[in-house]
Amino acid sequence: MCQANRLREVVQRVTVALVLMALWGMAAAQAQYGGGQGTAEDPYLIYTPEEMNAIGLHQEHWSSHFMLMADLDLSAYEGESFNLIGYYTPEERGHYNKGFSGVFDGNGHTIANFTYLIDANQPGLPGEAGWGETPWEAAFGLFRILWPPGEIKNLGLIDPVVEPLGDSTEWVSEVGALVAKNTSKITNCYVEGGRVAGDGHVGGLVGYCHSMSVITDCHASCNVAHAAGRTLRPRLPSMGIPANFGGLVGYNEGEVRNCHASGNVWSVVCVGGLAGSNDTLNSVGLIINCFATGSVSGQEAIGGLVGENTGHIRCSYATGRISGERRVGGLAGNIRDVDFYFGNNEEDPVPTLEHCYATGAVSGDDEVGGLAGIQGRTGVISGCFWDRETSGREESPGGGTGLTTSAMQDQATYIGAGWDFVGEVDNGAEEIWTMDCNGPVYPRLIWELDGDEANGGQGSCAPAVYEPVVIYETSLDTDPGWASEGQWQYGRPAGQGGDEHGYSDPNSGYTGENVYGVNLDGNYALVANGPHYLTVGPIDCSGCRDVQITFARWLNTDQADFVRAVAEYSDDGLYWIPLWEHRDTDAELAEDAWTVVQRYASLADGQGQVWFRWGYEVFDAEAWAMSGWNIDDIVISGQRKLEPTQ
Repeated sequence: MCQANRLREVVQRVTVALVLMALWGMAAAQAQYGGGQGTAEDPYLIYTPEEMNAIGLHQEHWSSHFMLMADLDLSAYEGESFNLIGYYTPEERGHYNKGFSGVFDGNGHTIANFTYLIDANQPGLPGEAGWGETPWEAAFGLFRILWPPGEIKNLGLIDPVVEPLGDSTEWVSEVGALVAKNTSKITNCYVEGGRVAGDGHVGGLVGYCHSMSVITDCHASCNVAHAAGRTLRPRLPSMGIPANFGGLVGYNEGEVRNCHASGNVWSVVCVGGLAGSNDTLNSVGLIINCFATGSVSGQEAIGGLVGENTGHIRCSYATGRISGERRVGGLAGNIRDVDFYFGNNEEDPVPTLEHCYATGAVSGDDEVGGLAGIQGRTGVISGCFWDRETSGREESPGGGTGLTTSAMQDQATYIGAGWDFVGEVDNGAEEIWTMDCNGPVYPRLIWELDGDEANGGQGSCAPAVYEPVVIYETSLDTDPGWASEGQWQYGRPAGQGGDEHGYSDPNSGYTGENVYGVNLDGNYALVANGPHYLTVGPIDCSGCRDVQITFARWLNTDQADFVRAVAEYSDDGLYWIPLWEHRDTDAELAEDAWTVVQRYASLADGQGQVWFRWGYEVFDAEAWAMSGWNIDDIVISGQRKLEPTQ
């Protein structure tokens, strides 16, 4: 009996000690943050930037509940100094990772000026490791990974910047302002302003959404782009294409509901106003009740809402300007069969578009459509429309029905196709759509309107009116004094060069006598050198959308693996986005007449400072001697919103 009593006493003492240690640990953590009552058995409140930064240092707290109690400004944290929440190691290095699985409640507050400049460099020079030997740098955002049952809610990010440094040599993937890789739940969060950049799976809010993820009632208005202009290590060809860029989500395998994006998006492959790719290969791949309004541009699989779709899109729309080269659509660029990846299987999911529309202008070279650029054999499109007049497209190879603007603004069009509108009783009781505003309008999702608008108030339902404006122009009759490097010169070309390859320079400008050109007396120098640029800017494009540049070109240059010739633009002077580039590695470009080039600069929309430049670089002294660049008559234009008359 005495031994039993002693044993019981020892157990009681140990239990008390453990409880005291746990309480002490919680008290220490609460002191480290802003105190308790963040919920779920009290955890933590966040009041200051320092407390926010401390979360990333303590993975033992990543399953706890946090509540933000004030608006924060993180501008004091530069480069990579902020402690991201969660950690990630690529598979090539062991694939160790841990995510945030607690609850972070923004409590209606905002976090401003979150900046993370990714220093993605490995020892050695670019290319030394050979093809495919160097791992990707991955998972960059305020939260690197969100794990189940974690949730981030009621939080806004203002002017975040997440992007690789300009001298980074590694490929950077899974980049999002709020979450890099989401496998759980994000609710009522947003990103306003700023920019996000990388090389793959890049989104304004989230980079990569796993099949278990759900995003609801969120929006983003930041610009999203491929971090071009860097010298990257070689990768396997299948991995070396910048792909999956979206205004809200880069790559989606989960569910996105009641969300929208308005930022401009640019990359190479699979680029969309809301999501770069919506994928149901192994998962859900559902986008429902969403819309996108930003401009989207790239090369292949470019869409106003999604670039490439193998999943399901319902009750959604896109209105932004879309430009690309191949498989370009007002809503979706490429609707791809799932069995493209796995072989013919009747049980494979079928990609669908249901009750969707697109109104944006669409431009491209091959497989271009008002609604969708191309559709696989198993795709199903039901009750979807595009505006033939505003899109400039009479055809849509990927499917859908093209209508006049008048028909697109007639509610009867959609009710007859089974759309569920407020007040009608035949197509369901969810009350998804409304057109009850005064004046000619397109359908709106009921969740995006306040009560007055939904019941017929004018509000934001009235379409905005824009007028064309010239932002900047010069005919080069006088020297504008642009910054120039290498052999760039201003003056009258002498009609020389092109002795053995291509053609000579012109004898005068496209209009007038003068041009900017590379060596106005003949060929570019045959020594490996450059790049050398001719740069104009900054140009104020604030208040304008659909910014585009038009210029006259007379160019003779060797094939692209010997000499690079490019026209680019930038909204920060750091990352440069190609407007035009000679990419042919099998043939030179030889012109004996002026060509007028017109390109949209989507990410310049609304920006207060934008730079444009033309460049050349000789890679090999064995290149052919050719006469090089000549440009003239540069016009930068856009559309400026008219203020409503009283």
